[in-house]
Amino acid sequence: MATESTATAAVATELVSADKMSSRARWLTPVIQHFGRPRWADHEVRRSRPSWLTR
Repeated sequence: MATESTATAAVATELVSADKMSSRARWLTPVIQHFGRPRWADHEVRRSRPSWLTR
């Protein structure tokens, strides 16, 4: 009986671990898709003041 309860506990632990991993994977899916998307941003540096000295 002791080995059956130990085996059952091990299976239950694996199922909980698998459930946690799948929930993490579902949470990370939008993040992974975001980083795979091409960015169409203007990479020019924009400043509120000119970089040269004006008077």
